[in-house]
This record gives sequence, C-alpha cells and structure tokens, in this order.
Amino acid sequence: MANTIKTILLSYPQRLNGISDTVRLDVECLLCHVLNVSKSYLYTWSEKQLTQAQLYQFNRLFDERLQGKPVAYLTGKQGFWNLELIVNEHTLIPRADTEVLIDAILNRFANASDLTVLDLGTGSGAIALALANSKPSWNVIAVDNCLKALTIAKENAQRHGIDNVTFLCGSWYQPLANESFDIIVSNPPYIDKNDQALCDKVRQYEPNNALIANNNGLADIAHIITHGKCYLKPSGFMIIEHGYQQAKDVAELFKQYSYTDVLHYYDLAHHKRATSANAEILKTMIFR
Repeated sequence: MANTIKTILLSYPQRLNGISDTVRLDVECLLCHVLNVSKSYLYTWSEKQLTQAQLYQFNRLFDERLQGKPVAYLTGKQGFWNLELIVNEHTLIPRADTEVLIDAILNRFANASDLTVLDLGTGSGAIALALANSKPSWNVIAVDNCLKALTIAKENAQRHGIDNVTFLCGSWYQPLANESFDIIVSNPPYIDKNDQALCDKVRQYEPNNALIANNNGLADIAHIITHGKCYLKPSGFMIIEHGYQQAKDVAELFKQYSYTDVLHYYDLAHHKRATSANAEILKTMIFR
C-alpha cells in the first residue's frame, strides 16, 4: 500500500533531492512528528499504514518542506545538546555547530560552582538552557530583544523544569543593572547582508535580525566585546560564535579592547567557529 511507513521512506526522500542535504532524515522526522513515535518505531513497524488523516497531515507538511520550509519549523522542535527545544519563526533554529560554545564552557569550568553566566541573544534559550541544565548551581541570565522569542525560551525552560535561568528583554546589555558575570556567551548575528553563502531559504524563513549584522557581519560582535568588560568580573571569560572567516577579525577586536588569552574553537567541519578571551591574564591552565 502507498501509505505504509516503508513505502513513504522509500519513495519520498528522492523528491527532496536538491532541496535538502538530509533527505531521508527529513522524511523520518516528519513521519515521527505525524505519528508521534520514535525513529526506531518507523523500522520496527514499517508495514504499518497511515490513516487518511495522518497521510493528509504528512503530505501537507512534506509539501511545505518541498517549498524549503525547515523541518524544525514544520515540527516546532529541534534538538540541541541534550534538550529538545520548541522553535518557531521568531527564533533561530539551534545548530550543532553552536554546541562548541557549550562544550568549551563546560570543559573549562567543569569543577566550578555558583558561577554567574550571561547569554546574549538567547533566542529559543538553547545556550542558556543547555548550560543551566548541565550546571544547576549556576545562575544564568538570558537576554533577547524579541519578546516573542523570549516567550519560547521561557516555555522551553518550563518544559524541562529548568529554574536557574532569568529571562530579560532588551538589546544586548541594555536591560542589565550593575551585574557582573563570570561568563558572557553569545551567538549573535554575524552574517553580512550581501553574503552569497547565506541560503535563500534560511533568509526567507529564519528571523533576519538574528542572522544579519552590519559592518561585514561584525557590528553586534564588536558591540558585545566593546562593552563586555563593564559586565565581566576581573577574571571573567567571554566566548562568541562567529563565521569561520571572521575568526581573525574577532581575535583582533578582543586584543584591541585589551582582552587576553584569545583562543579559537573548531566546529564539526573543523572551521574556527568561536573565539574566547579573558578580562585579564589568568595564571591557571587554559583548556581548549
């Protein structure tokens, strides 16, 4: 029958060729969403037929995927670190490359407790919630200037029972008072508006104000670095995600504003995806 799980897994992925690099995974995710089952179910019960209602829902979602709409927006969820997060058109889709920030922080501060962390541009809350969930004794403040994105971030915190994150609405440091932090982390907008590598579908569906920045993509990064020392403790640590071609420029910005111990971190493709620095020179060992 044309509406069995097996038939759909065999016939639908090829229709996504040229649209997606993960054609089979896309179909699996949509099927799991429609059937409300795990991926293993698809192969254990591959001869199961979809009901007419399920088939209609799947085809509707699949048609939207054919138009380029991301799977995460079709299902309303995306995995990040060890969490499944709600996402929508007001939030960027969390990506695996951003996990380099989490890994770097948790490795460096593995044995630290009672730290204060500031996540700037939190979006769905991915970075803040991954850190807070991994380190319940840490106090995390998550800032975003989009109230609708913060609503999603708060919902994600509630879904996972994470209560050590405070959410503030405002532009970068604007909603903060006189707080100072052990760690400032950010995945800010860093794509130049004329960047030909920016996929048209990403530009169409994901919030452009969370993707694109002025000054060749460096404007928001520069703002975070420039004002960061006012909010970092004397031994504070800052780490920022950026485009792989921006690593040198970000390092120079850190040095220009007298940060020290600048380090780069590599993503899954071995590109320089993040750069960190300290508010002052540390005499302890630096962990990559």
